[in-house]
Amino acid sequence: MHRRILFRFANVVLVIAAIWAIEYVRWVGYPQVIAGRWVRPRIVAWYWTGMPGCPYPGVIQYGYRDQQGKFVAHGPYLRRIWTTTNRGFRPAKAGFI
Repeated sequence: MHRRILFRFANVVLVIAAIWAIEYVRWVGYPQVIAGRWVRPRIVAWYWTGMPGCPYPGVIQYGYRDQQGKFVAHGPYLRRIWTTTNRGFRPAKAGFI
């Protein structure tokens, strides 16, 4: 009996972790190689949706650190906005730097 409950709990935790990983890629992204450079995402600005405790990454820029430690933009740029007409996120500006 206890083993069955533990197994179900472990499955629920694994499903939640998998959903979180998939959504993290969609929202922010993992570090990756773009045009021969190892880059990582940097969240430039967080926006609020109007719901308490529910921010979302509004501006995301990929880049790398140079030898002096400064962030150099290299890769996709994405800015999202929250629309009130259809209650969702939509890209306001996207590009590749």
